[in-house]
Amino acid sequence: MYGVDAETLRRVEFPVGELEKSEVRQIAQDRGLPVAARKDSQEVCFVPDKRRLEFVREFRAANPERWRALPDDTSGDFVSLDGKIIGKHAGYEKFTVGQRKGLGMGFCERIFVQRIDAATKEVVLGPYEALAVREICAVDANWAAPVPLDEDFRCEIKIRYRNDSVAATVRAGSDGTIRAIPDEPRFGVAPGQALVCYWRGRLLGGGRVVR
Repeated sequence: MYGVDAETLRRVEFPVGELEKSEVRQIAQDRGLPVAARKDSQEVCFVPDKRRLEFVREFRAANPERWRALPDDTSGDFVSLDGKIIGKHAGYEKFTVGQRKGLGMGFCERIFVQRIDAATKEVVLGPYEALAVREICAVDANWAAPVPLDEDFRCEIKIRYRNDSVAATVRAGSDGTIRAIPDEPRFGVAPGQALVCYWRGRLLGGGRVVR
């Protein structure tokens, strides 16, 4: 919701916003709706299950001008944090930062995706501890509530909706940037994710993570 501007947000109504998910499911079951027992979605809602890779490749093929700077063949190397090649992958679009399972090959240790470089087609792998991020930067900020600009303030932040929030020192720039220093390191932070700020359960706003 952080991306909805404050004026629009004031007009939005949430008809089941006061209900727990279990209550909504019960209402659906009472009315005979087939979605009552459907599992919670863990995928992109408009992409059929297990077809994410095909969707990305089809989308790129249909929009060549938008993606002309990227190579058609996205296969490349798995590399370690020190730059050594440790394997091959079939396409970097199959992976996301923090991923451990589904790498397509086995390793002798628990290993996680650390970084994806589309230009070199490298997927960098390393231990979980190396995923720790102590400073998060975001752009395109949108604030649903007033916050001080160009000075530090305290609030809670979240990167993934299923993760717990963590206290942080945040600076909202007048240029639309956000810099957050969490009290505890965050793991698996990736460019493109949302950095969302809260105060005592109230949405303040957020931005798009760049690093």
